[in-house]
Amino acid sequence: MIFASRHLLNEATLPILNHYPQNAFIINYHDSVGKRRFDAAIDNWGGTLFIPMRAATFRRFNDRDSRKWASIQPCYRLTGTTYSLAGVFGSKYKGEQAAGVRTYTNDYIIYRFADLLLMMAEAKVLLGENPAAEINAVRQRAYGSAYVAATDAFPNRPGDSNAKDAILEERYFEFIMEGKRWLDLRRFGDSYVFRFTNITSAEAYKVLWPVDRNTLTNNKLLEQTPGYPKF
Repeated sequence: MIFASRHLLNEATLPILNHYPQNAFIINYHDSVGKRRFDAAIDNWGGTLFIPMRAATFRRFNDRDSRKWASIQPCYRLTGTTYSLAGVFGSKYKGEQAAGVRTYTNDYIIYRFADLLLMMAEAKVLLGENPAAEINAVRQRAYGSAYVAATDAFPNRPGDSNAKDAILEERYFEFIMEGKRWLDLRRFGDSYVFRFTNITSAEAYKVLWPVDRNTLTNNKLLEQTPGYPKF
């Protein structure tokens, strides 16, 4: 960690309930890795899950990538002896159990060494240099003893032919739940926004926020962001 927002039990905690399931929901499903049904007393996420994570996000990771299992909790239906994926939720900020209540006491990550490495990789691409050393340092840490340079190292993976795509993909895996994705897409350019979000090129104005009615009413010198109603 290089920079993080501090949280601690009985002090400031993370307002992250919207990303986690309610007990009444979680106890209906199973953890296939632990071979057990979720238990309200043990798991006790105490969330609301208004902002769920997509199962496609979980499937996008390689099973050998430790970030898959450290960042995302899969929930399975069990029929006989067969597990089928029902859904997932992010679990990077697990917090701690305090008097039977989960309290989200993790420090919120703003900037860490992997970010520095991948920013260096970006800079190298812009300079026409080889970003392999930085990308591979991140991948090797993520895969640990399961890392196979012949298939995992840059530029040996499918998709590595485009260095910018490879870096963006690595940032996707590395920084889930760390608030980086939208800023990454905007920095890489509108074409990436159109490719990875539901904003189309015909709606390019949506990459910027509109000015709300009250602000426009209170300050007559302001103009509405192009593309939005002027009220």
